[in-house]
Amino acid sequence: MQRSNQNSPTTSSNNLLAAPHHPPRGRIELIIGPMFAGKSTELLRRIKRHEIAGSKCLRIKFAGDTRYSDDSIATHDQQTMRAIGARKLGDVASIGDEYDVIGIDEGQFFPDVIEYAEKLSNEGKVVIISALDGTFLRTGFENIINLIPKAEKVKKLAAICKICNQNAYFTFRTCLSDQIQLIGGVEAYIPLCRECFNVEHLKQEEIKARIQKKLSSEPTSHEKIPDNASDSSSADESPEKC
Repeated sequence: MQRSNQNSPTTSSNNLLAAPHHPPRGRIELIIGPMFAGKSTELLRRIKRHEIAGSKCLRIKFAGDTRYSDDSIATHDQQTMRAIGARKLGDVASIGDEYDVIGIDEGQFFPDVIEYAEKLSNEGKVVIISALDGTFLRTGFENIINLIPKAEKVKKLAAICKICNQNAYFTFRTCLSDQIQLIGGVEAYIPLCRECFNVEHLKQEEIKARIQKKLSSEPTSHEKIPDNASDSSSADESPEKC
């Protein structure tokens, strides 16, 4: 009886290892959640896996966020990967032609994220985006919310509530600025669960109301204000700067 040749091209493990790399099919993967939930960490983890698999990966960060690095995607615990900075994806879209996988951090800051995520994925690229899905007011970032139905994979991560240590799905701003897009870290934001968010939001609204009442009762510009006039109580209720 003739023995089978275990070293034939169809059975050789060496031949399998030498097989050509096949780029993954185009798709959009969306990683969302509040601040401090590990979105950037998850983005970097997925990119690393694609690199191990032999894919060429491009990393893009929002150029306006230089808290930790000018030229890297950085997590809150200081993990980093080199990245290209941009304020619009259209400014670097042509570079993506050379890559199999495009990783985009802080996707909520890119006004054209939907347009270019669709374009690149339709061209066969894997586009992985980490982004906040909601503002500090718990309203949606429109570009990210509208990207959800176009994505093949959507994962929402939870942080840990800063007050009660339960799962936190909301970002709470600790200073009183009303600017929607205000870049900051632990000095300006904390993750909270629903119950703690409602309590802290009510406290903040009461402080704002007291400040507004105080401002409305201040003397008008034509009234003389004594040079030594002061109010020691105002320091506790003044808006903090993020």
